[in-house]
This record gives sequence, structure tokens and C-alpha cells, in this order.
Amino acid sequence: MSNEKIHTNKADLWQDKEGICHLNYEPTAYLEEKDIAEQLHLLAENIGTTTPDLVMVNGRYTRGMSATARHLLRTQSYKAMAVVVDSSLSRLVFDFLRANQPPHFPVKLFRDEEQATEWLLRFKE
Repeated sequence: MSNEKIHTNKADLWQDKEGICHLNYEPTAYLEEKDIAEQLHLLAENIGTTTPDLVMVNGRYTRGMSATARHLLRTQSYKAMAVVVDSSLSRLVFDFLRANQPPHFPVKLFRDEEQATEWLLRFKE
């Protein structure tokens, strides 16, 4: 995937020069399993894999995601995922879900994209 953004009905996807795959969700998006499947398909077409090593999710404006969408994301083999949120309520909900259904890769919440990038780059080979 290049620096060029790919637009779906609920997100923009792109990979930056550091190899971080960005998922920037539309305001008030509610993500279903089909949305995640579409994004994974686009990743496979554009970078050759459905599971990029490093992923940054901008979850500031999303309304959430279905249990099946969470399950599909949780079963991927990312090296690390940074999720950028801007509210304490979002952090609380995310921490609750992560504690009850932990992914098989490191996930950390951030308020700032620069800090998220620094953390993700620690996992780069």
C-alpha cells in the first residue's frame, strides 16, 4: 500500500513511509464484520497481506463495533496495534473489552498520534 489513501464507506486506509498501516474511521461509524472484512481484503490487494505488522486505528469518532467485528480483528496476527481515542469513556469501554476478550498481539490506547507512532515503531524490525 502506498501513501495514497484508499477510501471505503467507513474508513480511509493507507500505509505511511514507516510501514504503519493507518485506519482512519469516518465520524460516527459503527463497524460490522463486513466492514472489517472489506478492509482486510483491501489490505491484501494493496500490500500483499491482510495482516500488516503495525496498525494505527483512529477511533476518535467511531460509535463502536459489533462483537463479530471485534472477533475478526482480534484473530489477526499484527505485531502491534495503537488505538487513538479522545475520551475517557472510550478508554474505559476499550479497556473493559480488551480485558474480557484479549487479542493475541499488543494493543495500547493513546490520545496522541505522535506517541502512538513512537510506540508502534518499537515493534518494527
